Amino acid sequence: LYATFHGNDLFLPSQLPDILAQVKPKKSRKKHAHTESAVDHALKVVKAYTSTNYSKFFELYEEAPNMSDYVMDIMAPKIRLEGFKRLQNAYRNELDLPLVIETLGFSNKTEASTFL
Repeated sequence: LYATFHGNDLFLPSQLPDILAQVKPKKSRKKHAHTESAVDHALKVVKAYTSTNYSKFFELYEEAPNMSDYVMDIMAPKIRLEGFKRLQNAYRNELDLPLVIETLGFSNKTEASTFL
């Protein structure tokens, strides 16, 4: 996730599913179930990020397994800024705060107002 977010050429988003598929444990191994869910979650986050689906990104942020939310914490401000710019372009003068809060994963109006 971190490498994709920072544009590391070693981990291009198009190559990431293939790389993670090699890392992903076989489903028959029950002792690695937590690793499998973390890898599945990482793939979903990369897909949401690369497809600019900000709403999905913040849904995944809320359900992040293990400690992956710490990596997503690093990504969140930049993604919120990108998302806000796109919302501004799409809604022009009709952009309201509840939509921003819901789409960009803010917990309340105060947090969203502080960010803006």
